[in-house]
Amino acid sequence: MKSSKNSGLSLVELVAAIAILAVASVAILGFLNASTRHYGKENKDVNLQYEAQVASNQIMELLIDAKSEVDFSDSGSIRKLTVYDAADTYYVLTWKQNDHKIYYSEFVAGAQTANEELLAEYVEDFNVDLSKLTVNKTVRFEIQYKNDDKVYTVAQNVTCRNPVKLHGTTP
Repeated sequence: MKSSKNSGLSLVELVAAIAILAVASVAILGFLNASTRHYGKENKDVNLQYEAQVASNQIMELLIDAKSEVDFSDSGSIRKLTVYDAADTYYVLTWKQNDHKIYYSEFVAGAQTANEELLAEYVEDFNVDLSKLTVNKTVRFEIQYKNDDKVYTVAQNVTCRNPVKLHGTTP
């Protein structure tokens, strides 16, 4: 009589090994999917904060360097911050509620038009308080950003370097 040793896997052992591998694969794929979603959400949050910081810095520089007058107009769906640099140059930041963006424009005497350049997106609200401008040269602005369910608000008090007055008032 010959004795034979079967050193291979039986069908039951093979099926059990495949089942264990399938359960482990589902767990790993679930983890990767959750990680990818979390990364995407956090990336949106970081991009929103970065855009808010960049836009705020540009507005602050514009206000700090203002040389003559500042004005803020609110017509409901459009709000404008105008900074007069000199007799022949002024800058306008325009928030348009319908497209949730702030645009930057520079106007120079003699030029027919100015190009609107995008300054910030995802802007839900834009307000400027000029009530302390004549008292201590301070302008306060607040911008609220919203992207999906993330809301981010920036509020800044800016002290102008030069003596600045409200547009249309006498010194």
